[in-house]
Amino acid sequence: MLVLTAPAKLNLTLEVGDTRVDGYHNLDSIFSELCLADKLLIRAQGPPGTLVFSVRGLPVPEGADNICVTVCRRLAADRRDLPGVEMVLVKAIPVGSGLGGGSADAAATLVGLNWWWGLDLTRRQLGDLAASVGSDVLFCLTGGQARVKGRGDIIEPLPFPGRKLWLVLLRPPGPKSTRLVYEEFDRLPHDRRRSPRPDTAGALRALATGDWGSLAKSLGNNLEPALAVSHPDVGQARVLLEACGALGTAMTGSGSTVFGIARDRDHAEAIGREVSKRLPGPGWWKAVTRLASREEGDALAGCHDRSRRSTSGGEEHDG
Repeated sequence: MLVLTAPAKLNLTLEVGDTRVDGYHNLDSIFSELCLADKLLIRAQGPPGTLVFSVRGLPVPEGADNICVTVCRRLAADRRDLPGVEMVLVKAIPVGSGLGGGSADAAATLVGLNWWWGLDLTRRQLGDLAASVGSDVLFCLTGGQARVKGRGDIIEPLPFPGRKLWLVLLRPPGPKSTRLVYEEFDRLPHDRRRSPRPDTAGALRALATGDWGSLAKSLGNNLEPALAVSHPDVGQARVLLEACGALGTAMTGSGSTVFGIARDRDHAEAIGREVSKRLPGPGWWKAVTRLASREEGDALAGCHDRSRRSTSGGEEHDG
């Protein structure tokens, strides 16, 4: 049996440009892998051409709509001679949360089945497939920490902070559609598309020095105003995290998860406990986690290079 880790991603900063000719938006964002992760189990099952897929943990589509099944079928194409497989997705990353769970699952499926079936696809070929599945899949295939530009296809690796960055994640009830968020963003007046604008250069300096107070002041996500009217609970999540002691807050990706920066693990756990006491209603999801450390990042990168045969996710998150 092959066990793969599919880490969540966090956008510490996210600047969104105008619409490109291909319909996507140019981005400038700091992406980081988290210790929070899904797991994908792959094992032999049935005659050639067989695919059995199931999900454990948080709810997610289990049929043809699941991105793992989509990737599997693209890799198999019209080949009927590939060994039958069973894939079990153990889901810990909420769907539609801005944490890249689907993209992480797609990347894990790509590298896992490439190894399992002995397809010997190159990194370039896997990258082309990743880009065709979704904009964040290429980063998830690469892993680590990076400054990501273009439509997600320009990835500039960054060194991991020498100090652990602990976070509290808080997601209001219900998933948010990335497509609908970007459509709402395009309807915003031009001046509102640039607010809140992150200080990307400042965030990079703060990461390099481990200055979490300065990092907290550099956060920002241009997509947040697109959710402000239709989903006021995103703002409510930020207010709650700040009231519970977070150094700074921002939304990740297209939402609706908001993250709060903590000084250290004890501070993060204290924020998490206080948040749990003050949750405004059912359906809210919370986790205490952190960016992957330098050592874990190096290990994950090595596993990516070896088709990610096995990975490690670090401390368990508190969800």
